[in-house]
Amino acid sequence: MNTWVKYTDDFNKAYPDTEITLLSVLSKRFKEETVVQMLIAAKKVPSTENLAVKIQAEQAKLWLSKGKTPAEVLALLHLGKQENSLFSNPLFTAWIEYTDEYNKIYFGTRNTAIPALKAYYNDDVLAKMILAAKKNPSTSSLSKRMYDELVRSWSTNKLAPQLVFSVLNLHKTGDRVLEQPLFSVWLRYLVAYSDANPRAKVTLLSQLSNIYGGNRLSKLLISAEKVPSTKRLASDLLSTQLQGWLTTKKDPVEVFFLLGVQGTAKNSVPNVLYQNYNAAFKQLKK
Repeated sequence: MNTWVKYTDDFNKAYPDTEITLLSVLSKRFKEETVVQMLIAAKKVPSTENLAVKIQAEQAKLWLSKGKTPAEVLALLHLGKQENSLFSNPLFTAWIEYTDEYNKIYFGTRNTAIPALKAYYNDDVLAKMILAAKKNPSTSSLSKRMYDELVRSWSTNKLAPQLVFSVLNLHKTGDRVLEQPLFSVWLRYLVAYSDANPRAKVTLLSQLSNIYGGNRLSKLLISAEKVPSTKRLASDLLSTQLQGWLTTKKDPVEVFFLLGVQGTAKNSVPNVLYQNYNAAFKQLKK
């Protein structure tokens, strides 16, 4: 790198009317991707760090002038295979800044970071990366932005909550779905979807019922009520479910099987829920 610096300095002194930059020299000698990687390497060396930063800034301006998209730059920076370190990589922060500048110049292109990242990372992987980055003070601010953009990308594409549930692979987590970190991501989207589509009357219970069916959902919630971290949510959903059954006057015999009461102790959760439902159902007839 220092040899190239000396070359450009000597050239510019000899021919001041035809000044060249180090970037232009490197670009003629090497492929664009090679130059990018050279600068990344030079940035890690104290003696060439400042120079590399300067050339990278020049490179970014050149890319912007040529209309190089954020997706193209992401590929050049080799940021597509850094699942465990993407958010802590300075190049990622620089790329986000490039994306912002690109959108200012090419207003209306809607080149947000998320679509470009999705070319390399599935939604569930990306969501996990974002949640992990939220725990680190140095990356929490950036992760919050990516969180918002991820949810917004689903809204923009008008994805149904059940589809996002599958996209996040929550359907593969079995009956412990409420404990999954990505469940909170899905719940966030569900709220956003409900707010944007009030006529759809989408609720958490209705969506889970559609996904699991009444029988399996009841058992899932009863199990979740035993877990401290999900006890409150599970209890609220069970209460709402029972109230819904009362409203539609669901036969106690059917509720007996939906709750999986058969073979359980009298003081078990399914049995207590059934007894409460049966008592409330009898009151409806009075």
